[in-house]
Amino acid sequence: MSEKEGLVVDSVVARADALMQRRRPQPVRPPPNNDLPILTDALPGEDDDLPVLTVVETEEIIEAPRQPQLDPAMLEKLAQEFTRRVHDRLEAELPSLVEAALQTTIAGLSKELEQGLIETTEAAIRDFLNERKKKARR
Repeated sequence: MSEKEGLVVDSVVARADALMQRRRPQPVRPPPNNDLPILTDALPGEDDDLPVLTVVETEEIIEAPRQPQLDPAMLEKLAQEFTRRVHDRLEAELPSLVEAALQTTIAGLSKELEQGLIETTEAAIRDFLNERKKKARR
C-alpha cells in the first residue's frame, strides 16, 4: 500500500471513529450541587419512637402440619387407574386421529401426484412437438 493510500485509509478510519464517538452514549454525570441524599439522611434519630421486639413468646410456636405418608399399595392402585384411563382415552380417540392424519396426507399426496402428472405430460408433449419439428426440417 502506498503512503497516499495509507493516509486515505487513516482518514476514513479517523472519521468513522469520530462518528462512533458521537453516537456512543455518554456516561451520566451527577448534578454539580452536593444536595444529593445520602443513606444517613434516611435513618431515624434516637428520639423517634419506633416499636421494637423485645419479648419472644416460645409457647406459641406452631409446628407445620406433617405431610401425610403415602401408602405404597395406594400409590400402585393410583398408577394402575391412571394408566387404565389414559389407555381407554387413547383407544377411543386414536382411530379418529389417525384417520384425520391419513386424510390430510392423502390429500397432499394426491395434489403432488396430480401436479407431477401434469408436468410430466406437458414435458412429454413438448419433447414430442420438438422432435416433430426437427423431422419436418429435414
